[in-house]
Amino acid sequence: MTFGRSPIVGAHGCAPPGRALILILLTALAVTACSEGNRNATDAASASIPTISAREAEERLQQIMLTAEDVGEGYKQDIDRAITNAQAAKARPDTANAQRRYEAWGQVLARNVQFSLMAVRDAINTPAHVRVMHTATIYNDADGAATAMVYLRTLPVELLENILTSDGGATQISDTQVTRGVAFPPKGDEIYVLRTSGKATISGRLTISFVADTVFVRVGNVNGAITAVALGDTPDRAALERSVDRFLEKVRAA
Repeated sequence: MTFGRSPIVGAHGCAPPGRALILILLTALAVTACSEGNRNATDAASASIPTISAREAEERLQQIMLTAEDVGEGYKQDIDRAITNAQAAKARPDTANAQRRYEAWGQVLARNVQFSLMAVRDAINTPAHVRVMHTATIYNDADGAATAMVYLRTLPVELLENILTSDGGATQISDTQVTRGVAFPPKGDEIYVLRTSGKATISGRLTISFVADTVFVRVGNVNGAITAVALGDTPDRAALERSVDRFLEKVRAA
């Protein structure tokens, strides 16, 4: 199986057939969210003056992103890419408005990394994370980061349910359900957790259930999102919490 197309930057990297579940990143919401929160994103006069350069943001993102070792034993990194505001906006139907909103937030740069478990067959019907996806976005200040989090909490369920898709029809996602506000220990300055579940039919033959838990967390001017996917079971909560804690540790140390 492969990853589908991201609403941010197009085609993601591929994993070998049968190795990963096709999922469009829930973490993309942390980058593409359009808020009507404490900053009026449609008011050009309110646009933030950049105070953090793209190079500075890139250097910090390189320091704070999770690695395969952070995620756990037996994982390999499949994807590591920066996401500029222009790339994020281009993939949206309202490109011009999205670009203005990012500027109003003071959004500087995002980065996405993804990891897959090498022994996927052994992980089916267990809580093991077969896929871990991590996105971090840097803003000029905490207000801009908080604005994005405001929007995440108000996204329509219908939009969340339609985030999952297939790539070229090889895998079909169905019966998708989204649960908001899943219980999770307090982390960072604020936290919001979503659970997405459904069925994946692979090449029209094998159908298996999946559950993806996504933790959105903010620390100052940094928003992070970590998604853990399990096949046939719910993701290991302790392992997901360790990944979140490791990310927060890196953010505070950078």
